[in-house]
Amino acid sequence: MKDLASLCYELVNIPSVSLDEAGIADYVESILQRAEHLSVVRIENNVVATRRDVGPIRYMVAGHLDTVPPSPGYSVGRKDDRIYGVGASDMKAGLAVMIGLALDPANTSPTRYLFYAAEEIERSQSGIFQVERQWPDALAVEAAILMEPTGVSLEAGCQGTMRARLTIAGKRAHSARPHKGINAIHRSGPFLQRIAAEDQRSVELDGCTFREALSVVRIGGGIANNVVPDQVELTINYRFAPDRKTEAAFAYLVSLFEGLMDQELGDSLVLVDSVDGALPNLSNELLDRLSRRVNAKRAKLGWTDVATFFDRGIAATNYGPGDPELAHSAGEWVAVDEIYRAFEVLSEVLAN
Repeated sequence: MKDLASLCYELVNIPSVSLDEAGIADYVESILQRAEHLSVVRIENNVVATRRDVGPIRYMVAGHLDTVPPSPGYSVGRKDDRIYGVGASDMKAGLAVMIGLALDPANTSPTRYLFYAAEEIERSQSGIFQVERQWPDALAVEAAILMEPTGVSLEAGCQGTMRARLTIAGKRAHSARPHKGINAIHRSGPFLQRIAAEDQRSVELDGCTFREALSVVRIGGGIANNVVPDQVELTINYRFAPDRKTEAAFAYLVSLFEGLMDQELGDSLVLVDSVDGALPNLSNELLDRLSRRVNAKRAKLGWTDVATFFDRGIAATNYGPGDPELAHSAGEWVAVDEIYRAFEVLSEVLAN
């Protein structure tokens, strides 16, 4: 088996922007097929490896093959015990750990390894769903570890994420006679102030603090320089703690604008899309072992496919090499020692 750092470097050298994962899937499949103790299944650009000789499969380790598009002029390199390149942190270092675990003949844990495509784009295109459609029992496990970059700390659960569209109405008029109209952009001020001033709730679950976040991420209004605008649209992103479901989260947004909305004028708040988060589930046997072994845990503040497993009644958590704050950045890199640290920890946790 290649050493893990070299394996990570080779993976980073294979471009795998979302929906263009064939090359990296070919590479992963070819390496895994050399191991006689593995059963390897290819489903489109997803690769599933399962140990043949360990009885019923109880666990899954999963990681996505795709990356975001590279920045202009990016390069791949290795220097000072770091590997640089698109996806180095998110999550080709994690993929290297997964390959190492799967190939290790001494690792006899009842584990399935899922290398899946299209995580970085619209959720409906996720390779997890492609695998599920052709192999419904592929995810039939007790617990899962998702190799998201966490700096080799445990990041438990994940927050839900919601997108809502707030339309603030006005009345169109000539800008030379603004008193004949109602300026929707001016009316948006109190709405923006209320969002900015909102004291976001924090929720502690399984010893991890989930801090909610509410942001206006887009704003648009006005059609001409001499027209009083009659409409402004705000796109709101709400990251909500996993103790809330979509219905309750949207009800909170509705309540936030009480006293400001004028439905007769045409104000409206519409739910565009939403996906629930995942509770930490650290009482699960595997996740508890990982939590105690790592001895460093925190809440995952973003959304990950831990929620996909949670939706299916599977306890799951985020754990992997790489700094999450470097993910998607122009100078993305991963520390080599974190790759080996993650391999050591997961080898022990899965073996027990």
